Amino acid sequence: MRLLLLLLTAIIFQTSHAQVLIRTERAADRAFEQYAYAKAARLYKVALVEGPSDSLSVMMRVADSHRYLNQPDSVEKYLQIAHKISADTLAPQYYYYLAEALVSNQKYDSARLWYARYDSLLKEDNRPAVKLEALENLEDFYADSVRYEVSRLPINSPGLDFSPMFYRGGIVFVSSRPLGSQWLKNDFNWDESSFLDLFYAPNDVDQDQVEYLGGALKSQFHEGPLDFYDNDRQVVFTRNNLEGNKVKRDKQGVARLKLYFASYNETEESWENINPFEHNSDSYSMGHPAISESGDVLIFTSDMPGGKGETDLYISYKRNNSWSEPIPLGDRINTLGREMFPTLKNRRLYFASDGLGGLGGLDIYAVDLDENYQVVERPRNLGYPVNSGRDDFGFVVTDDFKMGYFTSARYDETKDDVFKFYYGEPKVYGYVLNEANDEPLPGADVFLLDTLTNTEIYRRSNMDGAFEIPASGPRWHITASKFGFRALNSDVFDPIDDTVANEVVIYLTDRPEEPEPAKPIYKLLVTTIDAGEGDTLKPNVQYILSLESSDVQYAEGRTEYEVDPGQEYEIFTAKDGYLSHRDTVKIADPASESTLFTVSLKKVVVGESIRLENIYYDLNSADLRKESEKELDKLVQFMEDNPKIRIELSSHTDSRGSAAYNLQLSQRRAESATNYLLQHGIATDRIVPKGYGETKLVNRCADGVSCSKTEHQQNRRTEITILE
Repeated sequence: MRLLLLLLTAIIFQTSHAQVLIRTERAADRAFEQYAYAKAARLYKVALVEGPSDSLSVMMRVADSHRYLNQPDSVEKYLQIAHKISADTLAPQYYYYLAEALVSNQKYDSARLWYARYDSLLKEDNRPAVKLEALENLEDFYADSVRYEVSRLPINSPGLDFSPMFYRGGIVFVSSRPLGSQWLKNDFNWDESSFLDLFYAPNDVDQDQVEYLGGALKSQFHEGPLDFYDNDRQVVFTRNNLEGNKVKRDKQGVARLKLYFASYNETEESWENINPFEHNSDSYSMGHPAISESGDVLIFTSDMPGGKGETDLYISYKRNNSWSEPIPLGDRINTLGREMFPTLKNRRLYFASDGLGGLGGLDIYAVDLDENYQVVERPRNLGYPVNSGRDDFGFVVTDDFKMGYFTSARYDETKDDVFKFYYGEPKVYGYVLNEANDEPLPGADVFLLDTLTNTEIYRRSNMDGAFEIPASGPRWHITASKFGFRALNSDVFDPIDDTVANEVVIYLTDRPEEPEPAKPIYKLLVTTIDAGEGDTLKPNVQYILSLESSDVQYAEGRTEYEVDPGQEYEIFTAKDGYLSHRDTVKIADPASESTLFTVSLKKVVVGESIRLENIYYDLNSADLRKESEKELDKLVQFMEDNPKIRIELSSHTDSRGSAAYNLQLSQRRAESATNYLLQHGIATDRIVPKGYGETKLVNRCADGVSCSKTEHQQNRRTEITILE
């Protein structure tokens, strides 16, 4: 009897355990079919632990769940286990998925094997050949890396933050950060994150300064990637397919995405007139818009039937106030994989793809379009460090490609973050050494001179005698100096391939220079004085540059320089507490033995304002006109010559128009001019943009006063004020 009871107990336990296991698998299957992949992965793993079950089938579902969640570490783990369980019954596509995960995890040799195996099974898929070619040329993806500086922005949250877009002096981006005031349960089944919303961040602020972009652009569900046009007065954005206040699902239970347009009401300071894209569908998604500035060309992502891959890029043209039927952007762009997140800068298209061969996951590509916005060349991978082994997408850039933003999951495969990049000039690295013993010479002044543009960059060697200077252009001259020493050599720098960093060594010696045969010596005697009081000053830095031969002579404690008759020289002078200054002097021919020249330096006066002439904007716009760049280039030079100066860059309007409109317009113009400086290498923390509107008129022309155009023009000005 006792034995019978034990057997019955065991049978009941096994039956009960089997029922629990079946219920767990069914719950996991339901979650998977409802696209709740995070939940499905957890339940499938419980089923694997509880076993026995169809472990191979469950293992594949775990791998698929992590694949949809973009988690290549876990995909690799479970597909490797599945292959060990039953290599013969794996579907061919899982070899491809495993190879993709291995590339993301930088296991390139193993990835080659799995791509090759998949290629042998499915010859009609050309992706393995493309991926294998990319792996054979990995070094190409790193060729331009020395020119980038990439940093993760402080605005990122613990959730998803992605798809930045330039907007009014800052960026708008998509985030799943929770909104505590919402009464709605704000969870998205796919990865159990909060629903996506739009947020605005001024330049590089902290997370707690990010502003929620609510109003008409907000629903109770997803708002996704967007693009602004018409000087930020119009927008096209992604949103869940809604029916009233509820998500509308298709026959498969999928909540599709649609595109919507809206316009900005400057008076009410709000978005209005929200209208759907006329080709939206309840049966498939359209999202991730990129629109031309004129608003008549729209490129977007869709999974509509008839496409080439999982998602493709499509284009539509606006003609006679109606959008043309979308057509695929072409086989040079679209693959059997995913093409997503397009952005436009003039006629250059940036987009993300996992089907073109790269460093892993989604990589960012660029391609130039013809006048009809058609692709006529092969897209080029932007390479490292913009691209990484994980998903990289949502790329935006300034007109001159000097600065921009993008999205990457490189630091955490479970979340996306917004990154900022600067695309700089190639750099020259080197050392200043003592010729006598090869010991480093710290504190040496290193000068790099562009002999075509006469642009000079100055750095000081560190404690190891090392220096690093950005360099571009076809020809540079580099030398160094230190009090008590003289340079034995200088280098002419010809960057044949400007993607490669160059290293030079400059030797200084304290030995006296060998005497040369006597020849007539002509000298330029320079005196530096205080412009206000006339006192003689001793500069911290002074050099003269021959504008004909590009030879440079540094002060090294002197006030006299050897010159040649008939030549023109630029004199650069800098002293702490004074504004640096550049003068030009031409030596007479025939010359007297000595030419006298006086440099006047103005003291730095905190609060002093300087008017910038010839800064022009389009009518009622913050867009700088081309003729403004020459004056702003002078300001860039001023900021480079005075690296300790911090300024307020202010914009002023005349009194015509409403005070509120003028204040907003002037702020946008100040930010536009500031952005020009930032794009040319001036640090963000050195400039404060400020719009004053009509609050600081310089004459009588207030509201209601009749004035001439000339008088109104006096009030429309851009100024800088020294802050410190």
